[in-house]
Amino acid sequence: MGEAFPVSERAKGWNYDEKPWGKRRKELQEITTPQEFTRIEGSRLNAFYTTPPVIDAMWKTLDNMGVGKLDNPRVMEPGAGSGRFLGYEPKDITNKSERVAVELDPVTGRILKELYPKTETYVMGFEQAPIPKDSIDVAISNVPFGNYQVFDPSFKKTKRSLPMPFIIITLSKQWKSYGLAVYWLSLLHMRPWMRRVPNQSGNT
Repeated sequence: MGEAFPVSERAKGWNYDEKPWGKRRKELQEITTPQEFTRIEGSRLNAFYTTPPVIDAMWKTLDNMGVGKLDNPRVMEPGAGSGRFLGYEPKDITNKSERVAVELDPVTGRILKELYPKTETYVMGFEQAPIPKDSIDVAISNVPFGNYQVFDPSFKKTKRSLPMPFIIITLSKQWKSYGLAVYWLSLLHMRPWMRRVPNQSGNT
């Protein structure tokens, strides 16, 4: 899984250098440093570039929640990639908002900075970004998933795999008390955060 072509093809014994994945791998190696290439291979396991209809629906949800009524909101996209959620942000919100983006991969982070030079961008782990406490009005992202944990010294007793650290850090450290957040999650990851309500028998 650490190589830039499918494991299933590798198992068949094909000549990967002549296959599309092998050619892309060579092209990437030619235009990146060994360190950058290693980071790209590592990030591809949870780097998903969200489709525009999904992003539009998430921004519409925020609009229905009243984000358009906020004055000069501070908008954050963690796990930003190339900034797709920033790119599809409604213009009326973009024109009056301060924007913050965080991306771990250095190559993608440089692309992000070039695309959105006025955005406050941090190319580092989300848990390391120096975002002030209670400073974010709106958070939106398709946060990364993965079966590994993120260490944050602020939560020494909390050990959770992605994407839970993104939610915990946003809600407990950066989010304003009246802030709005929309993250794209699976039902599996949502369940621990769902409010438990009584069923018909009165049990929870």
